[in-house]
Amino acid sequence: MVGNIWVRTIFVFVKILIKNYDFLEDAYAIALQRLNPTDKESPISLAYFGIFDGHGGKEAAEFARQSLCRHILEQDDFWPRTSDENQNDQSILSAIRKGFLACHNDMWNHVEKWPKTSSGLPSTSG
Repeated sequence: MVGNIWVRTIFVFVKILIKNYDFLEDAYAIALQRLNPTDKESPISLAYFGIFDGHGGKEAAEFARQSLCRHILEQDDFWPRTSDENQNDQSILSAIRKGFLACHNDMWNHVEKWPKTSSGLPSTSG
């Protein structure tokens, strides 16, 4: 601890295991945001980690990788304006749910362009 500020070091290790697969349908995303984006020493104010498990193709997982964080951050609830931490937590959780739904709805605008699986359906991501 330095003064009243906790100093934390974040190490991120990503390893994807591929067992007997000719292709990878999964995706991941890591995003860090600093309080002052122009200062490399500024504390990290937001860390986003996403793992997207693709099924029947990589398209849905890749779409979620590229879009989910943006959809969450676009929610007004994600940036609470109160000092009540419990209310802030509820607001942020609400924004995350709304961001997931916004990403899901946005995905429907793109799904027609994706190749179909052997069952005739587009890929999905969990």
